[in-house]
Amino acid sequence: MWPGLETTARFRAECPRCGRPAVVCWCAWLRPFRPRTRVVILQHPRERTKPIGSARMAHLTLEGSELHVGVRFEGVAAVARRLDDPRAPAVLLYPGPAAQPIESLPRDVPRTLVVLDGTWRTSRALLRANPRLQALPRVRLEPPAPSEYRIRSQPRPEYVSTVEAVRLALRALEGPDPRFDGLLEPFRAMIRMQLEFQERAQRGDPDVPRYARSRPRFAGPDA
Repeated sequence: MWPGLETTARFRAECPRCGRPAVVCWCAWLRPFRPRTRVVILQHPRERTKPIGSARMAHLTLEGSELHVGVRFEGVAAVARRLDDPRAPAVLLYPGPAAQPIESLPRDVPRTLVVLDGTWRTSRALLRANPRLQALPRVRLEPPAPSEYRIRSQPRPEYVSTVEAVRLALRALEGPDPRFDGLLEPFRAMIRMQLEFQERAQRGDPDVPRYARSRPRFAGPDA
């Protein structure tokens, strides 16, 4: 039994940190740390309020990371500073013929890792709307296993969630580090809780509809 599942009293209370209803808050599984790589997540607005997204948990885990929400970032000074910082050259994590394997980058060079968060359709829209992103060197992942994202379908078997992609990218850029595995702890907790609610719904649990009417409305700061 997850904390809070035994009562409906707190269903509508929301965590100010993760923006999830308190009954399914995953903050207890966060293990914050600061990687050498600077991670900048550019999130499509449609992704921001999705209750099972993973970009925010990556942002909350990675100290020094940035999460910006929008479609056009060409005039956003904070984003421009990161993309143009010569001390930590930026690369865009995005698949395609022009992308080189991320493992081919030297590990002793500081990097800014730019990640697009959204569906594949909205991530393509982000790329098209931002010529500066199109000009960045691109890197791609080759995940060794399918995504653990059992509660959200992926268009292709090799595609993974944002937090899974960030973990794999950091391992490639910095080498093995047990802290990187901690990125998946809140992700896995979220999946377990979601699956438990689905099972309870199938059993006809009367509390589940009340939870379903209490969707997160998080509108806190991006960074």
